[in-house]
Amino acid sequence: MNIEPLNIYLAGDSAGGNLACSLMGNILKHRLPEPKGIYLAYPTLDIRNRFTPSKVNSLMEPFLWPSMLTLILK
Repeated sequence: MNIEPLNIYLAGDSAGGNLACSLMGNILKHRLPEPKGIYLAYPTLDIRNRFTPSKVNSLMEPFLWPSMLTLILK
């Protein structure tokens, strides 16, 4: 399509933000031409098993139980 990477923005929301971030990581790793910018909305980038304020708040989430979050992390 003859589009220059300098005219491209990567964007993603939630899981799409994870994909955009992974794509950008691969672009940098392989030293490919970089896009003009990247916009990530609510990506989950830190899935280490440690307590943070947002993870503590998720324990109060009525729609997603802590046991389900633990299963997802595994």
